[in-house]
Order: sequence, then structure tokens, then C-alpha cells
Amino acid sequence: MEPSQCVLGGFGTVQAVSEEIQDLAQKVKPQVESKLNCKLGIFHAISYRSQVVSGMNYTLKVCKRQGRVIGY
Repeated sequence: MEPSQCVLGGFGTVQAVSEEIQDLAQKVKPQVESKLNCKLGIFHAISYRSQVVSGMNYTLKVCKRQGRVIGY
């Protein structure tokens, strides 16, 4: 399979973050902090991938502090 081909049900290519995705990251920040059991000062999405299923799934790559990145 060539890299340009899409896998049905799979995640798409990594994309640059839009204002909508940045807003989404801020909405889920409290849930991430709860799961990690810590407060995250900086929580800035730097890229994302999406998956169309019965709705939309997203995976985000997030900068949580200078030089520290978490995500897919």
C-alpha cells in the first residue's frame, strides 16, 4: 500500500492545528490532567490526526511544557 492511500477506519495524516482543534484541546485539558493526576500549565496542541467512525476521533500531539511533548 502506498503512503498516500487511506485505510478505511484508520487515522488520517498528521495535520497542522486550526483554532477549532486548539479549542478542542483546551476543552479536554481537565480530563487529561485528571488522568495524569497533575496540573499542566502549558497545554498547546501542535498537530493532530483524525479518524472518521460513528462520529470523529482525534489524537493530538500537545506541548505540555517547553521542550516536553505528549501525544500519539
